[in-house]
Amino acid sequence: MSFWEEFAEKAKEGAQKVQVFTMETVDKVKLKARLSKLNNDVSKLYTEIGKLVYLERCGDTFEDYSEKLSQYLESITNLKDQINEIEKQLEDL
Repeated sequence: MSFWEEFAEKAKEGAQKVQVFTMETVDKVKLKARLSKLNNDVSKLYTEIGKLVYLERCGDTFEDYSEKLSQYLESITNLKDQINEIEKQLEDL
């Protein structure tokens, strides 16, 4: 193999490695952005739960208090499952 053929082959291999690294980096950034959004969603739900508890403790009773609270808790559980899945994906990258 001539010098130029060998050089071209190594350049091609290097370009492929850069492409793989770039794709992995893009995937990590996307996953981290998704993770951040999910964590923000969980925080918002915690705030809503706090509002519900406050209103209930202040005597502002309303019919769907238990139902809303259950919905928020279920949503948090689902979001935390998604967060765990994304964290596993990030570890695998």
